[in-house]
Amino acid sequence: MRIIDKSVNEEKDFGDIGLDDIFKYDDRIFMKVSHSCDNEPNAYDFTKGRLTNISDDTKVKYVPSELILHERGWDCRTEQVDIG
Repeated sequence: MRIIDKSVNEEKDFGDIGLDDIFKYDDRIFMKVSHSCDNEPNAYDFTKGRLTNISDDTKVKYVPSELILHERGWDCRTEQVDIG
């Protein structure tokens, strides 16, 4: 996976970002995967490739983002798909 961060990040509490939002914490990139706050996994750490738990009052840097999935062999320089 190739992740390129070209964003200007806004600091927010983890509890204030939405489900599926991307954020940075401790120089790593995460996605919020649950609203759980009972020591159950609620974020996916892309850097370490694992689920983790983050408390609602933890300050994170919200990253406006778009996740694009594609199959192996797809070349972003030659194909463009607009799904509206």
